[in-house]
Amino acid sequence: ETGFTKVQIADIAKLYGIVTTILAGFAGGWMVRRCGVFLPLALGSIVCALSNLIFIPLSHAGPDTWMMAAIVLLDSIGGGIGGIALVAYISNLCNRRYTATQYALLSSLAASARALVGMPAGWAAVQLGWQGFFALSALMCLPGLLLIALLWRKRPVPAFA
Repeated sequence: ETGFTKVQIADIAKLYGIVTTILAGFAGGWMVRRCGVFLPLALGSIVCALSNLIFIPLSHAGPDTWMMAAIVLLDSIGGGIGGIALVAYISNLCNRRYTATQYALLSSLAASARALVGMPAGWAAVQLGWQGFFALSALMCLPGLLLIALLWRKRPVPAFA
């Protein structure tokens, strides 16, 4: 609704998003190895929340290709770093004897949130408007950040050697 065509959105997402996600995944792996999982998990969440907030000025600016590219870059950086950290954290939770089953269950649980949020998201966007919707989506990162902070304090996962 900002004036971008679907082709423009796809071009920006594919050109910047995929490459950035891959590079951020490598950076996330390095961070997990160096710092443990919680710092990259928190960083990924914060960067994704910031990318959601940048959608607010984009909704006023109209079809600004550079702003859209910046949003895709930020979201891809956050997703790449946070995604790798999440894989490392889930892997760390699994018992070696039951790794395949436990990893499948935990990763499915993590992925199910995306499917469940999709349904009410359209309704929320209509009710709140785009600015309210993007502000709410950024705020929804706070419970996850609080959980990361609690887990970090309670059970620090060491960096991987």
